[in-house]
Amino acid sequence: ILPAVLDLTMQASDKVYDGTTDAVVTFEAEPLAGDTVEVSGTGQFADKNVGTNKKVTPKDVVITGPDADNYTGTGSTASTTASITAKSIQIEKITVEDKVYDGTTEAVITATFKGAVDDVSYTYTAAFESPNVGKDKPVSAEITLEGDSAKNYTLANGKATGTGNITRAPAPYDESDIPQGLTGIEGKKLSSVFIGKGFNWAEPSTVMKTVGRHSYPAIYNPDPSQYGDREMQLEVLVQCADHTWGDWSITVEPTKEEVGERQRICGVCGYVETETIPRAPYIATEDTKVGWDDIIQAINNAASGTEIPVAMNGTETLPASVLDALQGREVSIVLQMGDGITWTIRGEDITASTLKDINMALTLYTDNIPSDVLESYSKDKTVIQLHLAYSGDFGFVATLRIPLGDEYAGIDSTLYYYNPTRERMEHMDSNKVTADGVGRYDFTHASDYAVVIDKKPDADVQGGDTQSGNNNTSGTVTPIAPTGTAGGSATGGATTGGASAGRVAATGTASSNTSSNTVGISSNGAKTEDNTPIALYVVLLLAGAGGVGAAWIYRKRRNTKE
Repeated sequence: ILPAVLDLTMQASDKVYDGTTDAVVTFEAEPLAGDTVEVSGTGQFADKNVGTNKKVTPKDVVITGPDADNYTGTGSTASTTASITAKSIQIEKITVEDKVYDGTTEAVITATFKGAVDDVSYTYTAAFESPNVGKDKPVSAEITLEGDSAKNYTLANGKATGTGNITRAPAPYDESDIPQGLTGIEGKKLSSVFIGKGFNWAEPSTVMKTVGRHSYPAIYNPDPSQYGDREMQLEVLVQCADHTWGDWSITVEPTKEEVGERQRICGVCGYVETETIPRAPYIATEDTKVGWDDIIQAINNAASGTEIPVAMNGTETLPASVLDALQGREVSIVLQMGDGITWTIRGEDITASTLKDINMALTLYTDNIPSDVLESYSKDKTVIQLHLAYSGDFGFVATLRIPLGDEYAGIDSTLYYYNPTRERMEHMDSNKVTADGVGRYDFTHASDYAVVIDKKPDADVQGGDTQSGNNNTSGTVTPIAPTGTAGGSATGGATTGGASAGRVAATGTASSNTSSNTVGISSNGAKTEDNTPIALYVVLLLAGAGGVGAAWIYRKRRNTKE
């Protein structure tokens, strides 16, 4: 005999939303006549959501009493209805996500709710009080329930506040901004490698120990007030402390119109050094003869007495190969350096057994000679300093011609070498300025020199540092007015600075002004301040007159030869 399904009737109570389908119910049983049973248990709504007149069915039915074993609640069709009403909740707090500066006030939040029995779905709008970087910045939010949560809950107040942080954004950059071609020196710190504005080494005290290409951590931040650090790796070619260079290799041949380029490579670290080669020199009277090879060929083919004008065209260095082709021949070259400055080199005046490349550039109106030395010159004279790029003996005689100005035409001028060891000026050459205002002086040595012109500079005589071949002048030159009178007698014999004894004797200075003397000028003449017997002065004066006569004869012969 199987248990009978107990006929039941039930009633359910309304409830406030609790996130479950549980229902509070009461049952009434209708057993067979004569039987006694009692029924209790729970019911369940069709779903958990808020609604009215929602169907409720038995869930757990418990039958007790004397005849309980003869009945079962399973399969009962009893049901009823009841309502689920919305639950009231409140915003407990909002949590604001930190964000990276993006120029807006938009905020991302998470809300928690007081009274909620399950997850609450909601939408919101939230904003920082300003878009700028800052810590614990106020945020305002307005929350609206959505979906089933909007049915199951009522939100007493949808507005809330919180705080959040806006941090600096990593600095924006373009790939083209990343420093390229960085080089460092073995054994030096990274801080010695400059990487451009906004970039810094993360560990600047790191020592670059190994030659080769290495990557080091760096930080980019052009504006720390608005951006955060952007981390990156930068490559550095660590070079030798002392390069072992290979030979220069011309990568772009210079022409008459365009500069060239040459490179050499360190055999240890692979560093490539690049230099610009000036435009090619050419023969001024045959501008199709371009480059030193053509000039050497012209020298080799030249007849005795030929003078070859060479437009240096920005080139400053005279190759040893040109000097070698010229040496011993009665052929001259005139190097046109620019700005009217020329060097004349005669083949028969090249005496060195070993020839070298010589930088023939010079700069006018310099101030390398100490002023206390120049102040020893007599007044009413013009002093022009010049500096030669090369340092040391040429190994040949080079005649410099420089434009001094028409106002000096026919005026005596003297070239002095500044001897830094002895801290004095030493006579090198003397000539009258030509009718067209050009000074002519012989050089065998390169250093610092001064040209002294026996005339006070005119008020409008101006100039600036002028380096031959560069065609640039700037500034104003105020020639130093000397305080003495140049040499009281002819200079003779060899002088320092590399001048040959014969050439210096031929260009010695004689002056009729024997009442004063140049302090600091190397000269073999008598000085009036000496306590020497008058007889000795007479002897020296006669010797000086003889020297002047010899110089005149020598110059006459030389000019005839030239």
